[in-house]
Amino acid sequence: MGRYRILALKIATVDCPKACPFVVPERYLSVYNNHPWHEEFIMKFYFAAKSVTNSESQGFGLDNSSVKAEKVPLVIKANDQIRMSRVYI
Repeated sequence: MGRYRILALKIATVDCPKACPFVVPERYLSVYNNHPWHEEFIMKFYFAAKSVTNSESQGFGLDNSSVKAEKVPLVIKANDQIRMSRVYI
């Protein structure tokens, strides 16, 4: 039990699925990538295959009620030249 016996008892009695939600990052391909056509094809194939397989939370064996999926854009090679223009109203 260690030094903090009272803390260990409190942790043991906590209902973990309600008290400890898991956040799993769900990556998607950002539109701000600058790839050659063959790398773009490979990445699209990867995400198509990923959509057919199990999710990461199922891969870790987590219950869906205690998992929050957070979408994160995946930028591999950013576009260097972004055309911006000032708009006057």
